[in-house]
Amino acid sequence: MRKQLPLGLVLEGSSSRSTLLRLPSLARELGPVKSSAIRLARRFSNLMQGGYPVVGYEELQMARLIFIRVPDSSVARLVQELCASDLVFKRLCFVLCETWLCTDALNPLRERGASVATLLNLPTTERNIFVVEGQAIACRLTRRLIERHEGRVFELKMGTKHLLYAAELLSAVLAAPLFTAAQQSLRAAGISGNQLAALLEYIAEEMTREVIRGVRLPLGSLPPDSSSELGSAFLNKLRQTQPAVAALIETEQSGSAKLVSAVWKNAIDGG
Repeated sequence: MRKQLPLGLVLEGSSSRSTLLRLPSLARELGPVKSSAIRLARRFSNLMQGGYPVVGYEELQMARLIFIRVPDSSVARLVQELCASDLVFKRLCFVLCETWLCTDALNPLRERGASVATLLNLPTTERNIFVVEGQAIACRLTRRLIERHEGRVFELKMGTKHLLYAAELLSAVLAAPLFTAAQQSLRAAGISGNQLAALLEYIAEEMTREVIRGVRLPLGSLPPDSSSELGSAFLNKLRQTQPAVAALIETEQSGSAKLVSAVWKNAIDGG
């Protein structure tokens, strides 16, 4: 079996919360480690029990794939330093890790012949999930490496990270007030504790399955075999007993209908 080329790493700042660097047995593939000071690179290498500290960027030439994990505020300076080095960029792949910055931040490296990408980890309780966006070679090598170490990688088309942001916002941040209201409604109905958590989880999973299957029920509708007046009766009862929840449902129904219509129109117009 052909030996894997070592992974290079450039890092600054704290790495204690890095999901990427905690991947199982990643240290076995770690080669040159570059930081702002040799003692920091040595400390991290000892902590990982893998790789070896280097002084200059030129020593990253030994690696085909180079992960960059630095604060966003340091990226521009670091890219300039890499460009000023004696590295031969052809066949090198640079991946900016665990950041919402886009691949454009690495354009100077791409212009010198490197393949570039960005990598973002998504919060999940089940496994290590990442999204990679950028050029094909860098994305492919990143995906293969991470999936060798018990992670999963989804690839975005280059320049579409803003669409991932929209999906995160729509599915998590904007949905939070609605699930909070759902939780309050169930509490008022006498459900609490583990039963409350289990029922909310079931509702969320079922909604996800319906969306994935392409089922688009009218917003706020009941199952097809229910009386057409039942939904209106429930809303009237909510207006009397939980007016804030009723107002939220009616507001979200109206706003969501307009949003869904706009999204579908844009998808159709865009081909």
